[in-house]
Amino acid sequence: MAKALTDLNLRKLSNLEAGQVVKRNLTDIGTVPSAEITDVVLKNYLTGLANKEVDYDKALVQVQKNDETDKLVTADEKRDTSVVALGLAIHLGKLSDVPAEEEAATSLQTLFVTYKNLQHLNYEAESNGIDNLGKDLVNAKYGPFVTLLGIGKYVIRLQSDNDKFKTLYGGRTVGKATTEVFNAKLLRKDLLLAYGNFTSYLLIMANNLDTAQYNDILALVNAGRKEYADLLAIREGKLAAAKAKAAAAAAVATIPIVK
Repeated sequence: MAKALTDLNLRKLSNLEAGQVVKRNLTDIGTVPSAEITDVVLKNYLTGLANKEVDYDKALVQVQKNDETDKLVTADEKRDTSVVALGLAIHLGKLSDVPAEEEAATSLQTLFVTYKNLQHLNYEAESNGIDNLGKDLVNAKYGPFVTLLGIGKYVIRLQSDNDKFKTLYGGRTVGKATTEVFNAKLLRKDLLLAYGNFTSYLLIMANNLDTAQYNDILALVNAGRKEYADLLAIREGKLAAAKAKAAAAAAVATIPIVK
């Protein structure tokens, strides 16, 4: 039976969690007897990943030391969440049993995916992307679809959070903070790319050679990944439950009262 890597959506992890999952894997792998790891390529992957994790960790510490940086991080994460919320709202529309609503949601999703991964762009690009998406969502073509699905509040929320971020980002007092957060974001991208390369190599070798040095490390990696996958599942379950409760409450509110 082919070995597999435990599914884990790294993009959904917070900045701290993204670093922690890599650190957890490296710490666990450190318990493997050094004599067992003989693959030079694997050793190089581990060394490179460890160095990138240290750099990323330092960047996060620096971010946490700066109050303005903390505000910028919070504002960026808030608008990132609003991007995801809008995408989920559109997706829910596709599940409608009303043909007009399903068609409207399909059209909006086609638009939304043209702005894919907004929350993973650099700050200026994300700001511009959200501005352009916001304009599209209120134009003559897409505005009626937003109204039909009743998701205008998500559009307003995204625009508002983006405006707040741009105001903070453009402030004269956050020059250093901006650089720090920008560096942290780039380092996160670099760290997760290195982690992806490492896990891909590990999985290939475990499946092809099936020896202890690969199998043992893969088992440790999967154990750490499962812990964070479970964390995300719990978080998303709570979010889904909250949305379902809100939707039920909204449905009850629209039921006409017969006197």
